Amino acid sequence: MGFGFDFENILSKAAETVDTASKGAADAAGAVAQTVSSAATAAGKAAIDTTKAASKVAGSLTGTIAEGACSAGRAIAASDIGKAASGATDIIGGIAVGAATEAMRQANNVVSDAASAMEDGVNFLKDNSFSARLKRARLESFKHGMKQGIYLAGQRRFDFYYAYLAILCFFLRCDGEFSKEEQDWLGNSLESMSFGESLPTSVKARMREIASNETLTFDDVKEHLDKVSLVSLDAIKEHIQIAVELDGEVTEEEQRADRLFSDYVAARAVCISLDDNWADKVVEKSVREYGENIERINREFREKTKLQDEDTAFVIGATMLQVVRVLAINALTQIEDAGQCNTKEQVLHDVQNDLFQKFNDSGAPGSTPLYASKHHILTARGVPYDATRYAGESLKLFQGANHRFATLGHDPVLGLLFGTANIMTNSITCVKSTGTLGIGLRIPMTFSVAYDFTGKNPQIAEPVSTIRMLINSGKRVVEEPSAAAAALIKQIVHIGTDLYTPCGIQLPFANLALDKAHVEKLTEYVSTGDVLKVGAQAGMAVLINWLIAALHGCSLIFKDDASDYAFDLHQTRTKKIILISNTLATSSSVIQAAITKNPKCLDLGGAAVLVYRLFTDLSFIARLKEEYVNSKLDEIYDTRERELLG
Repeated sequence: MGFGFDFENILSKAAETVDTASKGAADAAGAVAQTVSSAATAAGKAAIDTTKAASKVAGSLTGTIAEGACSAGRAIAASDIGKAASGATDIIGGIAVGAATEAMRQANNVVSDAASAMEDGVNFLKDNSFSARLKRARLESFKHGMKQGIYLAGQRRFDFYYAYLAILCFFLRCDGEFSKEEQDWLGNSLESMSFGESLPTSVKARMREIASNETLTFDDVKEHLDKVSLVSLDAIKEHIQIAVELDGEVTEEEQRADRLFSDYVAARAVCISLDDNWADKVVEKSVREYGENIERINREFREKTKLQDEDTAFVIGATMLQVVRVLAINALTQIEDAGQCNTKEQVLHDVQNDLFQKFNDSGAPGSTPLYASKHHILTARGVPYDATRYAGESLKLFQGANHRFATLGHDPVLGLLFGTANIMTNSITCVKSTGTLGIGLRIPMTFSVAYDFTGKNPQIAEPVSTIRMLINSGKRVVEEPSAAAAALIKQIVHIGTDLYTPCGIQLPFANLALDKAHVEKLTEYVSTGDVLKVGAQAGMAVLINWLIAALHGCSLIFKDDASDYAFDLHQTRTKKIILISNTLATSSSVIQAAITKNPKCLDLGGAAVLVYRLFTDLSFIARLKEEYVNSKLDEIYDTRERELLG
């Protein structure tokens, strides 16, 4: 056929059409980015709603705890402990001063650590707040929207290339001939069809495929024409019309091909209203696709992080260990009356006797004022600061069991110094109040304790110097360390036997700040035994959690899974196992407390660990889900971008 025309001229005009199409596609890209960003904002909101409530509660609790700790630290630092330490210097010398100074230093450290912990907590809350996560979701969705927009704009331009080439080849082949000259011309034309840009390899391959299709029909051409706008079709029709009439001769085949193309353009023009809304359709389709991708990835994440069959054994094992921990600690810390019927007291005394059997009980058995022989330390049942009777007239230091809250030997911390010294010197050190309303300076006062000829029936005798008592016990440590060691063992065992009795043991330093009555009242609500119990509950819960996490983590070694996020997804299942077991164990303590009507059976330490893990683990899972979803979306849109760029 006589088909000849200036291909470069036509392409330059087509380039203008491409610019128009690209501009429309770019506008659509912006709309896609904006609308997809809004859709993903809602999706991001839904992704973090699962942890919003728990994070709010746990965050509130954490802030309250930190604020309470900070307030407690300030109260300690500003209390009368400093005044008591200053007054004690004149009485007990440098040792007491050092102890009081250390107490003040520790109090200041509490304030500093609490403030630092509170600041870290606030920063953590900010990073994991609803608004922060929503902002990150917006940024990620806008990025994905831009990639989708770029992809659509580029694809629109390439669709124009395919349509233009397809209709051109159809006209070249419409007369049934495709000469060697036409083939060479078309091949050279394909090389110049990039409009000054480097086309991706995939686009060039597709164009060569269209050009080499010897059975190309108009139905095949329509598949490409359907993907371009009416404006682009008009431009192509105009260029083809010019090309057909260039040689002044129009064959019947060319006329028939031209009619097919004109009819197609006219049919498309009837649907112009629909065609004008193509950008809205593209945006709608992209948003719908984005939502479907998020939903699919969320389902995939839930599927990979839900507990598997092999995880059931870990849940059962972890729950059993945690429940045993709750029951065992409650049994060991059960309140029992002091005396022969107290099983814990008997066990501790048996341990003490076994240890004392290893000591060499040599030397003079008799005791003198401010000196207890090692034989007396090893064989006497009780301790001198447990004496409640007076050798002479009543000194009114305390009444009965109230002596625990008046003697420094029963202080769980100060007792390590004063209680041990009292045992080595057969003495008792009490505190004398010089303040009013239960608050004021407490001055340590020491009295000797006399025993009968059998080494029993201790009675409080005359007052002695506290400094002299401490000096004598200090010399004893140097001269007879075995006696000092026996006295220290006896002190620790005695505190242990009194921890879980009805009176209990007061909090450290309490009787330096409060009088006997207020210390006793405070101990009714919270004692050293309660603090140790809660600490043991929390410590054992953490230990069991660590053990379960280690064992469950080892199971990943036997799985051949080298996929992305394999370890993090497995770790999420581990955290779920621990959360379930901790929740069941803490709930079991509530049931036990309700049945026994004893609130001290509550697993407060385990509950604190559970609240902490709820806060941290749910935040971890939410962050991992956010990273996982964004990573999978990045894969989708980055793949399209790579395909676009070849």
